[in-house]
Parts: sequence; C-alpha cells; structure tokens
Amino acid sequence: MDRRDLMKLFSGTLLTGMFGEPLFAQDKKPVTSAFDEAKIVTSPLRDNVHLLTGPGGNIAISAAEQGVLIVDCGVPGRTNDIGKSISAITTKPLKMVVNTHWHFDHAGGNEALAKSGITIVAHENTRKRLAADQNIELFKMKIPASPEAAWPVLTFKDTMTIYHGPEELALEYLPNGHTDTDILIHFRKANLLHMGDLFFNGTYPFIDTSTGGTLEGMIQASEKALKMVDKDTKIIPGHGAVCGVPELKEFLDMLKALRDAIKPLMEAGKTLPQIVEAKPTARLDIKYGRGPVSGDLLVTMIYAALLPKK
Repeated sequence: MDRRDLMKLFSGTLLTGMFGEPLFAQDKKPVTSAFDEAKIVTSPLRDNVHLLTGPGGNIAISAAEQGVLIVDCGVPGRTNDIGKSISAITTKPLKMVVNTHWHFDHAGGNEALAKSGITIVAHENTRKRLAADQNIELFKMKIPASPEAAWPVLTFKDTMTIYHGPEELALEYLPNGHTDTDILIHFRKANLLHMGDLFFNGTYPFIDTSTGGTLEGMIQASEKALKMVDKDTKIIPGHGAVCGVPELKEFLDMLKALRDAIKPLMEAGKTLPQIVEAKPTARLDIKYGRGPVSGDLLVTMIYAALLPKK
C-alpha cells in the first residue's frame, strides 16, 4: 500500500492531510479531497434532528431553543460551508460538537469551531489520539498531532448524558471497534442512533488497527447497538444512508462471515498473500466491495485485526 491507497480509502479519491497537515502524492504535489468539493445536502430525520452529508462522515444536527448541537463536524476547510447549511435549518447558534471518534473526516472541523467558542465533546481517547502523532502501520504513514485547539475539552470514560433542550443524548464508549475512540450517540426522544464508523452501510468497513481497531470490537459494537434499538429506530452510519435494524443486522452478518472465512485460514498457517489469493471475500464483494475498501484490502485489515497482540 502507498499513500494514494490511503487517500482513496478515506475519501474515495484523494485528500488533503488530516487536521490541516498536508499529505502528498508520489510526485510531492498536494492532492485534493472529494470531501473538499462534495455538495452538502441536509434532510430532516425526526423531531428537530437533521442529517447533513457531503463534507466527511454523516453529521447529525440537533436544534433546540438554547442552540445547536452536532454530532461530528466534517473535514478541515468545510466549517463555513457546514455553518451555512445549519443556518438554513435554524437561526440558533452552534454551541456544541460531539466527535464519534478521532479521524479527520469526523473531527476535522474541531479546531476552527473551538476557536469560535464552540464546546467539543468526545471520549477521553479521542483527545489523547488528537494530542499525539499517530501511525497507520498498514500504510506506513505518520499523522501529525492536531493543534491543541482541536482537542475535546469535555471527555468521559464509559458513559455520558447530554440534555439538549427536550432531547436526551446518551453517549456510550465501545472499546476497540473501528478505533479505540468510538462512541455511540443515542437520541432517546427522537429514537435515533448515530454509530459513527462503527457502521458502514452498504460497503466494507475500514478497521484502523493502528489506533486500536479490531474485528471483534466491530462485531460487538453492532451487537450492542442492536440491543439499544427497536423497529422504529433510525440508525445513522458513519458513511452510507440512514437505515434501520435490517441493514445493521446485514452488516453484522457480513462481519461474522468475514471472520469465519479468514480466521480458519490464519489458524491453518496461511500467510497473508496466500489468504488474499484465496479470495475469502469473493461472495461478498459484489455487494460490499464497490466502496473505497476492496475485498483484498479488507482481507489485509482483518488479517492485522486478528493477529495475536504482542
């Protein structure tokens, strides 16, 4: 894997660096991001909650009398565009951002928003990850630490409740799923569940094993989420369309099928190239392999995710 592979993985084409730090293509010229140019679309979900898509991961917008709370805030450089889209929904000011995890397409707007006096909330590990250099070993890449202004100022360890107007948001940490920083956000009144990148609807997921992600953690996150929802719950994935219980169950079944296909090959002593060559994802590729993560790339991730920890 080279730098272009990582760029394609995150945005579907090419992207500028995480948290304002430039990444460069092989010719050393800066590259641009699909997220930087994507059209922003807002749509109502339920009660006073809207969905915003385009400039990164899916963003939930909750409007109340005292102001606006959003879940995730997109990539760096799209903060003004996101603000304009929110203003078209409500005249109330943005007051708080909740990060589902540390990645640039979900927390990239932290610095600019915090400098405007907006409170950033996240799991304590998100603050730790943003405050230090990170390495994505699969791609041999180093991600520079974010500026201090981008670090969340309100953090929690296991659970947290935010009362936002009539809405009650239950935040819960789920360890070692997509990363070691992921949380679920349950809008209890509106019956909405934002899962961040613990759920990719319709495509293979990215599992960031370098920052604590594991396949078993992803499976357990889906199992946990299914216990929190009912047939009327709207589920917001990190990427993909808002859906319900059937789609989340399909995602869970897919994760388990991948584990059951790849783990026996590893236990039989097969090397990574041998497992990739065996095409254990072949029957799933036609449905899930059309996104930025191909079957072969996913096998490489899952192989790393299933390796015994040193």
